[in-house]
Amino acid sequence: MNKIDAKKIILHSNNWSSFESKILNLNENQRGYCFELLVKLYLLTEPIYKHEFSNVWINSSFESDLPLEIKKELNLLDPDEGVDLVCKKANSDEYVCVQCKYIGTGNNLTRNHLTSSISFCSGTETKLKEIYACSNALEKSRRLKKYTSITYMLGNIWTSLNKESFGLIHNFLNGKTKPKELK
Repeated sequence: MNKIDAKKIILHSNNWSSFESKILNLNENQRGYCFELLVKLYLLTEPIYKHEFSNVWINSSFESDLPLEIKKELNLLDPDEGVDLVCKKANSDEYVCVQCKYIGTGNNLTRNHLTSSISFCSGTETKLKEIYACSNALEKSRRLKKYTSITYMLGNIWTSLNKESFGLIHNFLNGKTKPKELK
C-alpha cells in the first residue's frame, strides 16, 4: 500500500465506522499506516490540536515526510524507533513523539505497545521527551498509568470522528485549507 491508497481510503470515509470498514481487510501494517495518516491529518485539522502544533510529519516505514535535518536533530535516523509521527509545538523549539497503535477491538493499550517509544524518548540521545499515544483501544492498562509524560488519545476520540471531522480532513487533503508553514 502506498500513501495514495491511504489518502483515498480517508477521502472515501465520512466517519470512524466507514473508515474502519475500509481498512478491515487490510494487513496489520497497512491498517497501521492508514491510522497513522488519519492521526496526522486529525492533529493538523482538529481545532483543539491544530493550534498546538505548527507541523506534523509521518516517520514510518511506508512513508516519511520528516525533513532530514529534523531527523538528525532528533536522532531519528532509524525508522523503527517507535516514533510514528513527529509534531513541532507551535511557538516553540520542542517536538513531540506520537506513537500510533491500531489494535484489535476490545484490547487495551499496554506498555508493550509503547515500549520502543518510551525507551527512545526516555534516553539521552533525543530531544523527544513528550509522547502522545494514539490508539483505537478504549482503555489503557493500569501499568501505563505511571507514565505521566504520555498524553493518551484513545478510542473515544476516534469513534467520535463524524462527518464534520472528516470534512475538515477532506478539505485539507483537497487543498481547500492551507497547510501550516513550518516555523
